[in-house]
Amino acid sequence: MIRSIPYKRELAVVFGLLLSSVIYAQHPSIGGYHVYYGNLHNHTSYSDGAGTPYQAYSYAKDISGLDFLGLADHADYLTAAEWADTKAQANSSSADGIFCGLLWI
Repeated sequence: MIRSIPYKRELAVVFGLLLSSVIYAQHPSIGGYHVYYGNLHNHTSYSDGAGTPYQAYSYAKDISGLDFLGLADHADYLTAAEWADTKAQANSSSADGIFCGLLWI
């Protein structure tokens, strides 16, 4: 007969949260290779998308939990200032081992 343990449900929830934080804090591995999640082709309002490069990189990194995001706004739509801002945002959003902001032309 199994005896009831006080707060069993609460202990299970706490254990589950701790376990999930450990599991999700590490990248999965397949065949010795790490798996990273991201999107390589996105547009901002600088061409035919929505939002700014800052918003795109911040959302991908801080909200979506992606490992990388590539912006690929159409070069013929960009002004020199928008191009410079996109490069600056890609660089400032990148952090070794955490997130990589990519920029395509």
